[in-house]
Formats: sequence, structure tokens, C-alpha cells
Amino acid sequence: MNRLFISGVFSLVLLDLFVKYAIEFFGWGIKPTSITHFLMISKTYNKGLLFGIAHSDDLLINYSIIFLMTLVILALIFYICKLLDSSNNLSRLSKISWMLLLGGGIANYVDRIIDNKVTDYVILHYDEFYFPGIFNIADIFISVAFFILIIDILISNEKESTL
Repeated sequence: MNRLFISGVFSLVLLDLFVKYAIEFFGWGIKPTSITHFLMISKTYNKGLLFGIAHSDDLLINYSIIFLMTLVILALIFYICKLLDSSNNLSRLSKISWMLLLGGGIANYVDRIIDNKVTDYVILHYDEFYFPGIFNIADIFISVAFFILIIDILISNEKESTL
């Protein structure tokens, strides 16, 4: 992996953790706080996975989640290293998406290792319609990464079909 990629991942992790701990330190989101007409801050903790699946206070379940996340992060790092080393024609879009995915994953992983939970705080809504779930910046990185990867795959397939 090149230094730019590693420093990008490191910067994303630091950004996410900085915001999480700023919210914790300043006590933001203890009561739901409207930032704009569609964005609220309301701090909550997720001991589970996506959308709170497997949320539990049981240590066995929490340690199992940490073990699972460790395997996923290590597999992701291994895959990305091989991908970056073997493919010189990897698009910039693809590199950015892998950086976002790894940065978001590691940020949530570090948060879980430190506190045995992930701090979530972003609520999106429009009038009485609320997005189903509370999330954080790392979750946004991961979601955007998947979106970019899908676009990159579609663009690559389009280029291959025209050749």
C-alpha cells in the first residue's frame, strides 16, 4: 500500500474518532438537538452490528462481535493490499472507495475495542419521516464507499462492453 492511501485511511479514522469523542466530551446529543430541518444529533450507543442487530450486554456476544470484526478488518486489509499491489490500473474512484471502507471500518472497530460499543449520533429526518437508524461518520464513509464501488463496477463493465 502506498503512503497516501495509508495516510488517507488514518485521517478518516482520526476524523471519526475526534467527532465521537467531541460529542462525548461536550455532552452534545444527550437531548436530541436539531442542527438543520433534516439533521439531528442524539447520542446513543450500539453494542450490536448494523442497525443494532445482536445488541446485547452479554459479554460473550460482545466479544464474539469484536472477534468477527477483527477477522473482517484483517481480511479487508489483506484483500486491499493485494488489490493495490497487483493492479496498477485500479481507478482513482476505486482507491477512494477502498480508503473510505477501510477507514470507516477501522474507526468503528477502534471505538468498539475502546468502549465495547460504537457511538452513534446522526439522525436524518424530514418532518415526521425518520431514517430508520442512528449512525455516525464512519457509517457514512462505509455507505459512500459501497455506493462508489457499485458506480465504479458499472463504469468498468460499461467500458468493457464497448471494447
